[in-house]
Amino acid sequence: NLRSRTHLLAALDKVNENAGGQFYNDGDCQAHDVLRLIRLSSRSQRKLRFFCEGSGSANETLYHLTTDHMTSTSFEHRAAKLLIDPYHLIGNHSGTWFIMRIDWYVLSIIQFSLRNYRVDDEGDGSTFRNMNFFTVGITALYQSDDDVKKNIEENSGNKNE
Repeated sequence: NLRSRTHLLAALDKVNENAGGQFYNDGDCQAHDVLRLIRLSSRSQRKLRFFCEGSGSANETLYHLTTDHMTSTSFEHRAAKLLIDPYHLIGNHSGTWFIMRIDWYVLSIIQFSLRNYRVDDEGDGSTFRNMNFFTVGITALYQSDDDVKKNIEENSGNKNE
């Protein structure tokens, strides 16, 4: 788990060497590291408003502006785009993946969905995309894989009751 954290944080060190904030590494290795860490993390989700279907290239432009801003120096925290195939399923999630260092002890793995969702909660049929934040502290990384499996089994067992 600590090794996965180290591998992913190396992407932040490479940002200055590569335009666009991408880290040249094997995307499959990064996907494996992401999967290991999101099992230990707490997840929060944000819905980002997008344009309704038929808006031409507006959604694509908004998507690129959002991802460019996240990896820019004007963003509050350092972030780097990972080289994971956006259509590769990790857990139950696919999309564009980022690593963000909140501070020396906390990092967040961000999944930005490529899929538009339509919600009619407010009666207006809003279109949005999910952005999931998987946040993990360094102390959680000291759990063994057996501890993680046990926690997952206990949590899934509680949901069925």
